[in-house]
Amino acid sequence: MINLGLDVGERRIGVAISDPDELIATPLTVIEAGNTPEAIANILRLAKEYGARELVVGLPLSLSGEAGSQAEAVISFVEGLKERTELPISMWDERLSTVAAERLLSAAELEGGRRSKRTRDTSKRSRQDASERKGRRDAMAAAFILQGFLDRRRNEKHATRTID
Repeated sequence: MINLGLDVGERRIGVAISDPDELIATPLTVIEAGNTPEAIANILRLAKEYGARELVVGLPLSLSGEAGSQAEAVISFVEGLKERTELPISMWDERLSTVAAERLLSAAELEGGRRSKRTRDTSKRSRQDASERKGRRDAMAAAFILQGFLDRRRNEKHATRTID
């Protein structure tokens, strides 16, 4: 079954997709989050295009496990999503998913030799590069969210099996 993972932010929504066997989550794309109805329509279009059977949305809890203003905004977004689809929607604790994605991207850039010295260059190209990097980070964070969900689901299936 194919699942879509979502990292809902104020500006962007990172989207990831699972393989049909629910083993691996892969970053897919980024959707602009500014217009909620349009963002929801884009998510549902992707779900239909890829044959997704479930949506997994990251819930940004604080490190203490409490729901702050961003978590409330995500819950509100999910409520709007539920009004537009019959697909099951699961929420998954996304604590530190963006941090993990940022670290992975930084490590990959260092490995690939693409990381340049940080400057205060405000050229259009630098702003575009920064925006593209944030988009990759958001899609990667969605993959971390979805992967955690898939791993947990797989572990629960294995834990409930009985030996004859």
